[in-house]
Amino acid sequence: MSNPRFANARCLLIDGYNLLHAVEKGFINSLETQRESLLTKLHDYQVQKKMEITIVFDGSGAASGFPKRDKFGEMSVVFTDAEVTADEWISEACERVPGSYIVVSSDREVIREAERFGCVSISSQEFLKKLTSISMVIENPYLEDKGEPDDESSLYPRVTTKKKGVAKRLPKRERRKHHQLKNL
Repeated sequence: MSNPRFANARCLLIDGYNLLHAVEKGFINSLETQRESLLTKLHDYQVQKKMEITIVFDGSGAASGFPKRDKFGEMSVVFTDAEVTADEWISEACERVPGSYIVVSSDREVIREAERFGCVSISSQEFLKKLTSISMVIENPYLEDKGEPDDESSLYPRVTTKKKGVAKRLPKRERRKHHQLKNL
């Protein structure tokens, strides 16, 4: 987390092709076009949320022509070596700086490794929901203001016999994860 602009934010560490396959269901466009589209969406997300984002793609062999590291706006784009997978790269990053990443992947092994080193994980499908909701707000800024009226502002508060208390509380691990993902 080298950028002072994102000093208080956690870094999103994204398994690139895993998220790409969640976003782009069909293979009508070329892989490069799909990747460019995903990077544009993530850049818009980053501008809106002001988070540091590192996206990791598998294998940048000598034949592929991609640099190993690149920037897309403020976003870091990493193409791993041919002998190292993106999953291994993400695991090593989590091991180097434990607890400082929010890992986006649907790969169970990546999620397990990230959580082993104290990082929070979110599936590609969950993150995709957040990504599309941000892009909808960017396209239509008035969508953000619409919502349900608060219960506190109603004339007659709702009375219920539902019990409140500790029994409804999530486990501590789930509460921490929810708290860290709340503003994602």
